[in-house]
Amino acid sequence: SACMSSSPFPMIPHYYMKEGTFVHLAAGIKSVVDIPVICVGRIRNPKMAEEIVASGKADLVSMGRALIADPQMPNKARAGQFEMIVPCISCNRCSLSLVKVGSLRCTVNPEVSRETWLKIENKVAHPKKVWIIGAGPAGMKAAQVAALRGHAVTLFEKQNSLGGRFRLAALPPGKKCLQEFTDYLSSQIEKLDVTVKKGKPFDQKMLQKESPDAVILATGARTIIPDFCQGADVITDDQILNHEVEVAQDILVLGGGDTGVEIADYLAEQGKNVTIMELREGIGIDMHPAIRSFLTQKLSEQGVSILTSTKAVCFKNECLLTEGPDGPGELDCFDQIVSSVGSKSNAEMVQQIKPYCQNLHVIGDARAPRDAMEAVFEAEEAALKI
Repeated sequence: SACMSSSPFPMIPHYYMKEGTFVHLAAGIKSVVDIPVICVGRIRNPKMAEEIVASGKADLVSMGRALIADPQMPNKARAGQFEMIVPCISCNRCSLSLVKVGSLRCTVNPEVSRETWLKIENKVAHPKKVWIIGAGPAGMKAAQVAALRGHAVTLFEKQNSLGGRFRLAALPPGKKCLQEFTDYLSSQIEKLDVTVKKGKPFDQKMLQKESPDAVILATGARTIIPDFCQGADVITDDQILNHEVEVAQDILVLGGGDTGVEIADYLAEQGKNVTIMELREGIGIDMHPAIRSFLTQKLSEQGVSILTSTKAVCFKNECLLTEGPDGPGELDCFDQIVSSVGSKSNAEMVQQIKPYCQNLHVIGDARAPRDAMEAVFEAEEAALKI
C-alpha cells in the first residue's frame, strides 16, 4: 500500500486516480524480496487482478471496495459471469459513511450493513403489475429488484437513454467509471425482461387506460434557478453536459458544492475562464476529503478563481451584487452564470397518480435531492415492500 490518512496523497484511491495506482510499487518491492507481495489500490475487477498476478507484479491482490460493491464478485468471476458483477465506482462514499453515519454504506450496493433485512429472497406468491416512472439509478434499481421478485415491471423514461442525471455525472473529467453502474443496471433489467418505454413523457392518461397495482415515482430533480438571477444569462450543469447551450468564455459558477466544483473543472479543462462563488467557508465541503483536496488543487492549477463566504444579493446592470467577508461587492467578470445552488424535486406527478393508484412509492431525488447512494437504497427498499 502507500501513504496514510494524514498524507496529502490519497490512501484510498478515488475515481480521479488511475486504476491499479500502486501496482508499480508492489512490482518494485517484489523484484527485491523473496516473501509474498500483496498489491492493493483501486483494483476494481477480477480481470485486472488476474493480469497483475499473471504478469508477476504481485503474488496476491487485495480488493476492498470492489468486494463491498459485490461480495459475490470472486464467485461470479469463477463462473465467467463478468457482466453480473456490480461495479465499484471508486466514489469513496463507503469510507465517508463510516465517518458521517458510523456504519458502512455503498452507493452501488444498498445491502451493505443491512444484510439481515434488506435482501431479495423468494419470489412473491402473487406477482403485481408495477410501473416505475423515471430511469435514473433509483428507477433502474427498483425495476431490477421488483423484476427479481417476480413482478411484471414497466419502466418509463422520457429521455431516449437510461441513467437520468447520473448519466451526466459520468461526463466530467475522471468520472467515466460512473457510467459502468448505469450500464450494469441497464443490462440487468434487459436480462429480466423489464418492459422499457423511452422517449415519451409519462401521462396520467396512461393510468386511466391501465391500472397498475403499484407505482414507484423516481423522477429525480432539477436545478434551481435563483430569483436574484433574473436578467442574467443563466444556464445549468445539465444543459452544459447535454450540449444544449453554447457556453461563453467567462463563466461564474454559482455554488461550490459537489456539482459546482465538478462543472468548474469540466469548463476549465475546455479553456474557459471560471470563477466559483460559494456561500459557505469552502468548496466541495460534502465531498470525500481526498477528492476535495485533489479538485481544489487542480482548480488552483487551472487558474479558477474561488470566492468563499460570499453571498449573491441581486443582478443589476450586468453585475452581480454580492456580500462577502469584506462587505458589499460587485462581480462583472463573467458572461454567463452556471446555477449550481441546489436542486428541486420533480414530484409534481404525486397528486396525479394518487387517484389511480394508492400503492405509490416516491424514491430518490423525487423524494428529496441527495446522493445516488440514498436513491439506490430507497429503490431496493420500495421494491421489497411491493
